[in-house]
Amino acid sequence: MATIEDGEQWAAMQADWQVVNQEARTARFRVTQAFVKAAAGDGSGPTTGQLELAEKLEEVADQKRLAMDEFVKRAFG
Repeated sequence: MATIEDGEQWAAMQADWQVVNQEARTARFRVTQAFVKAAAGDGSGPTTGQLELAEKLEEVADQKRLAMDEFVKRAFG
């Protein structure tokens, strides 16, 4: 049976994921903007650093989401 502490832990995990996920979405948006500008002839596209940051943040967000899924299965399943 799930406890209050389980609910609090899930809430903390979800808040942490939400922050990282938003950072990942912002980074990916910036990459997309750079591609659009380059396609319009107004830029050179995203930098390697921009691409790597977006990919890294997306990977971290995915890992946090998977950890939340496993926690929910254990605590509430």
